[in-house]
Order: sequence, then C-alpha cells, then structure tokens
Amino acid sequence: MEKENILNDVYHQIKRHSKFDFEEQYDLNTLWTVGSYFLGYDDIRAFDHFPMLAFMSPEPDSGKTNALEVT
Repeated sequence: MEKENILNDVYHQIKRHSKFDFEEQYDLNTLWTVGSYFLGYDDIRAFDHFPMLAFMSPEPDSGKTNALEVT
C-alpha cells in the first residue's frame, strides 16, 4: 500500500480538475499551492521571497480561470 501525503493529494486534485500541456506544470502548481500555505503564518519564516503564479494563454476559454479556481 502506498503511503499518502499532502503533496500527492494536492497533485491529484489539480490534475483531476486542470489541463496543462506539460507534466511539470502539475508539479509546479502543486509546490506553489502547498508553499503558499506557509505565507499565512508570521511565526513560520519559510520564505523570504515567494514567486507569483500566473496562468497565461493567447486563447480565450483555455482554462485559465478554472486553473486559478482549482489552485
């Protein structure tokens, strides 16, 4: 039996509800989502700087809003 963890849970939820071109984009979105959790705690100094996440596409109706809502 595979041991479950929060990264796997978040990854599978993002993959279930979003469509990205590259597999690495699921990894990036997962790490950003979990990392952003720590920004809400002043007593946990995990990051001095944290990147912004942007969903961009030249096409309308490409899933940008959906990806943002899932994240």
